Amino acid sequence: SRLIKEFQKYIKRNEPTKTMYVTSTTGISAYNIGGITINSFMGIGTGDASIEVLLKRLRYKIGIKDRIRRTDILVIDEISMMSSDLFEKIDIVFQTLCKSRRPFGGVQLVLTGDFLQLETVFSNPEADNKFIIESKLFNRIFSKSTVVLKENFRQRSDNNYIGILMRIRRSEHTQDDISQLKNRLLKRNEQKGDIVHLVSSNWKAQQINNSKLGSINSQESYYETVYVKTGDQETCELLQKELQNQFSQRGIETVTLKKGCRVLLIKNLDVANGLVNGSIGTVEDLFTEGVRVKFDNGFTQMINRVEWEIELDGSKVVVQQIPLMLSYSITIHKSQSLSLDNAVLDLADCFCNHMVYVALSRVRSLSGLYLRTFDPKKITVNSKLLEFIDKVEGHEKH
Repeated sequence: SRLIKEFQKYIKRNEPTKTMYVTSTTGISAYNIGGITINSFMGIGTGDASIEVLLKRLRYKIGIKDRIRRTDILVIDEISMMSSDLFEKIDIVFQTLCKSRRPFGGVQLVLTGDFLQLETVFSNPEADNKFIIESKLFNRIFSKSTVVLKENFRQRSDNNYIGILMRIRRSEHTQDDISQLKNRLLKRNEQKGDIVHLVSSNWKAQQINNSKLGSINSQESYYETVYVKTGDQETCELLQKELQNQFSQRGIETVTLKKGCRVLLIKNLDVANGLVNGSIGTVEDLFTEGVRVKFDNGFTQMINRVEWEIELDGSKVVVQQIPLMLSYSITIHKSQSLSLDNAVLDLADCFCNHMVYVALSRVRSLSGLYLRTFDPKKITVNSKLLEFIDKVEGHEKH
């Protein structure tokens, strides 16, 4: 997400006549980069329909067609979540609307992501079941134009933990790696109540959050999102719907808090004082327009509503909300982009490839990691994706 923001700054500064759009494959990752989902950008809904039907639907969507035609650069983040089928349909839409046989109608396409993090979720597996790396088009365009980022910033203070993570990422972990992780297992009734719990399902996260909040004997306060729209009505409606989807996926469309509850900051507010995305603290007092929080680093701050905005083709929607969420529990999927000093991880019921790695890699150091449950058999990697990554990174098996 940081790199994508640097791309945007660079284009604004050096190529101001170019039109660049930033999108992502999921609502949560779109939220992290201040963009919209690629499906909303293209106006194609789930993208499951045939290409003929998708083009027919776009016939009367003048705003979307104009936007596609004036795109110079298109960024798609979390590309590992996109299927081969959807990728190829987007190519045909661009070629058709831009009246060009060049890939994506001649638009510069920038894809970012990690194929060894969360996998593609196929919405219609009978018709669409191939990863994007299985697309001939993808391989033709990107086989020789991939940049690999190698420096780890999140765990850079703990080289031992970086080593463990890099091996788990490829399912090449050693018995010593497993032993070190098992040493982080909590005893049966040991509690780490003030630390965020990462779990595999929404249901589990809700149970923990509701139980912890319910045990606090004080009045609840509710903070609803406020939307301010300027510009073309149709574009604003699309942007508001997109933001509502992003905020409800993060569970912050309505924020419910009590005095004494534990919260997690979801926006960088004051980096110098450690008030960054992922900082955790305790609510000291609640007011109509803000919340006073004592953060675990000792810093106390009044957290007022802040603005998130999405701009598209001169239209803008600004959403105002308290940048806090309950920090008792978050799903592994929703922890995308978070860097946590401490966390309790519940990993025995991880249900898909790469999930254990994604959860473990949210935590900055081995000393900040606590395991509620852990099953080494759940450390799985998709062999097709690993083979692709090995080729791209020039990785040799040991």
